[in-house]
Amino acid sequence: LNPIPKSIYKNEDLDSFSIESLKFDNNNDLIISGKTLNPNLSTSGAYIQKILQTNYSISSFVAKVTLGGTIKWFTYFYDIPQNTISTAVDKDNNIYILNKRSKTDVVSPSFFQETGDLNAIISHQDVITKLDQSGKHVWSTFYAKDQSKINAIIAGDKGLYVYGMHLANNNASSYFGTSGSFLEKT
Repeated sequence: LNPIPKSIYKNEDLDSFSIESLKFDNNNDLIISGKTLNPNLSTSGAYIQKILQTNYSISSFVAKVTLGGTIKWFTYFYDIPQNTISTAVDKDNNIYILNKRSKTDVVSPSFFQETGDLNAIISHQDVITKLDQSGKHVWSTFYAKDQSKINAIIAGDKGLYVYGMHLANNNASSYFGTSGSFLEKT
């Protein structure tokens, strides 16, 4: 396979644009996440079609691009934290994105935690969002307690693996621990 190099996006002098994560799915389509100020990039039917007002001055995005450089879909997104492994793709080409949202937001559908930890001092907490291969929202869930922080998400054959830190205020906290695990409590 000898793909022909081409630019999928021309960075204008006045538009701040960065790519922060690149992943291939099982069809060799490229999943790109990053940040942009350009308000004209979303595709029809995208999960989030307009730039979001966030804690940062630049909006996050997720896009799927073919090897030939054609954009399949582009969606603006919630804040994607830097210096993390924030994007994962599973064997069925579902896409998982680590993001930050206000702890008072309610995410739906959610299978673990609908809101953040309202008692924590951190106002924007970790959320994992699942998109299908077409970029449609499947679910989102907060994954936050006390001052917890996710460092990485990785899709495996049997599920999504989450790596991070749980800085519990309570030494007996078992919020993230499961019965029979190596360490059920902090």
